[in-house]
Amino acid sequence: MSWYGVELNYKNFKQADKVKRNGCSFSIFQNEEVPVTITLKILNMNSLSDYEIIYKGLSSEPGILKVFPYLRDKKLIISYNARKLSVDHIVYKLAALGFQCFKRV
Repeated sequence: MSWYGVELNYKNFKQADKVKRNGCSFSIFQNEEVPVTITLKILNMNSLSDYEIIYKGLSSEPGILKVFPYLRDKKLIISYNARKLSVDHIVYKLAALGFQCFKRV
């Protein structure tokens, strides 16, 4: 089982161009957003104030869609646009905020 989930559907795409080649016509779609949801274990997220620091730091990043905490389990669920951000960038941002995390939960 994977540690992240990719939700792709045709609502995420808009038609960019219609092309005709060799007598066949087809549409080219341009991807606007690829939402991905990951769960990270944050070792030192102990309180709601820790979550608020994380939330403020991550929500300022372009591409972050949602951030949800599970304080009892010290887990953070993050939905983000994979075309604008990577998991490594999110982990780097968390480290810059002073939080240690595991990518795989």
